[in-house]
Amino acid sequence: MKMTDAEMESDVSSAAPARQHCHRTGVHCGSSAIRDLLEFHGLEMTEAFCFGLGAGLGITYVEIPDSATPFIVHVRSMGFEEKVFQTLGVPFEWSSYPDKGAATNDLHRALRDGVPALLLTDIYHLPYFGSKTHFPGHAIVAWQLDEARDEVLVSDTERPGLMRAFQPRRHLFITEACLPRSR
Repeated sequence: MKMTDAEMESDVSSAAPARQHCHRTGVHCGSSAIRDLLEFHGLEMTEAFCFGLGAGLGITYVEIPDSATPFIVHVRSMGFEEKVFQTLGVPFEWSSYPDKGAATNDLHRALRDGVPALLLTDIYHLPYFGSKTHFPGHAIVAWQLDEARDEVLVSDTERPGLMRAFQPRRHLFITEACLPRSR
């Protein structure tokens, strides 16, 4: 069920404010999420600059056999996130998880420590997208854990502020996660 912007905003207003939340709206999920993370760690730059650092311009065609969606056209270079951090000399590594429990525990631990996480997600599972198709390459930043509701608050590209996105123990949709460390 797709939630309206008003529902998302009013729902989030009851949560405690995130520590050092650094989100400015953007136009591309990966470059705006990375810009936000870099700003959190004290390095300010434009989203366009981040896109360039990651050599973001590119087109990738991926066939998906035996799927309702037989192919995906990805309009950016693959490995974009890694390239941005590599160019800046900032340690970066994606983590993949064998199960929801391990991913949830690591994400909760990072958020309790005040460390935001870059997540690659599937838009099908984001309540504010209302998508009927899967796309498991959408970058968002997890900023805060609302433990009372077991929900994660995230920022996402063109949407201002924080939004309640998911309850990880019930329906984790993270493809990969990165907990970037400051230099």
